[in-house]
Amino acid sequence: MGCVATQLHLSPDALYAYLEISERSMPLDELVAGAMGRPTKTWSGRRTECKIYWNDEFEARFREFGGVELNKRLGYDRAPVQAAA
Repeated sequence: MGCVATQLHLSPDALYAYLEISERSMPLDELVAGAMGRPTKTWSGRRTECKIYWNDEFEARFREFGGVELNKRLGYDRAPVQAAA
């Protein structure tokens, strides 16, 4: 979901380790600047619009299976999407 991807959720050390590159080979700001806005393998040609897929039934199941509590434990302070009207 594109909106979530606008924030960096990894520590710089974790990012360098994940990418298997040396911190000295590229400064963090240069690394992030080079990655932002670039196409990815999952790019569909537009931003994901969750409201197209999320409805009251999905919201009820999400809540039933503990999705709200899990999101809170993961640091998210709001529901993923509001159901389409």
